[in-house]
Amino acid sequence: MEQVLEFKESAPLAHYEASGCFITCFDFRQYPHTDDLLKLLFGESRFDMVRIAGGAKDLATEKDDKKSAAGRNFILDQIRISSRLHGTRRVVLTLHLNCGAYGGSEAFGNNLNAEREHHAEALKKAAWAVSEEIPGVEVECFLIGNKIVWRV
Repeated sequence: MEQVLEFKESAPLAHYEASGCFITCFDFRQYPHTDDLLKLLFGESRFDMVRIAGGAKDLATEKDDKKSAAGRNFILDQIRISSRLHGTRRVVLTLHLNCGAYGGSEAFGNNLNAEREHHAEALKKAAWAVSEEIPGVEVECFLIGNKIVWRV
């Protein structure tokens, strides 16, 4: 085995309580925005991060939608695990503009208002799904734009 990296400090081994569970898209273009949002929402506290194609998209689908069922169940399971292992009671759901999982902005005719409205409704459905499946968690939703983040 070849050592490839050594950290300045070791990772803490002690069990921790998370301030929240953050669900976001894995699109690297969003990393700077999600990092800034995380700092705003959680400061220096600990949180559990779930990056999945489309972010909260699959949560907004109907339970019987077989195409999205695996993604929906995966996200819900991650939130349950975060809650069980780290005491998470706060869940942050995000979507972003020009998301490939939705077909990009082109799927909305490059109409910013139509895309924003669609994603806002999807986030509301996603929040309802989390609240229904995992009672007792506080759910917050955000839509990430190119330079702006909106609370939904």
